[in-house]
Amino acid sequence: MTESKKIEMIKSHLNINITHDANQWENADLRVYKETTADDYEIFVVTSEVNPSITEDVHYYDSDLAESIMGEVESFFDNLQPDVKMNIYIEEELYDDIYMNDALMSWLEDNVEAIIENSEELSLTDDEVTYLEETY
Repeated sequence: MTESKKIEMIKSHLNINITHDANQWENADLRVYKETTADDYEIFVVTSEVNPSITEDVHYYDSDLAESIMGEVESFFDNLQPDVKMNIYIEEELYDDIYMNDALMSWLEDNVEAIIENSEELSLTDDEVTYLEETY
């Protein structure tokens, strides 16, 4: 099973859509982007609010952004309404910089049982389920 297949499987299970399309900004439930301060420092924002909170949503370092995003995703998933998808906007260059795929793969390692239990809904083949059982 390729990493891209695993990533799609994880996103499907968590009921999330990640986009880099700035035209989807208004539709995003969570926005992740860079800003520059008045004195030219780069900061990072992870927010579900129209007006981000400086103390809660702004990060000086990008090293914990993926963890913050996954925390928001897990909170959304825990309160999931049927057929409600979480739309996440992440600036394209930021997606790779924060190792978002690694964070999703780490989530899989910790939650593979839930994926296997949901294998029918995710349309996983028997071979894919076996692969997950043997690998994780």
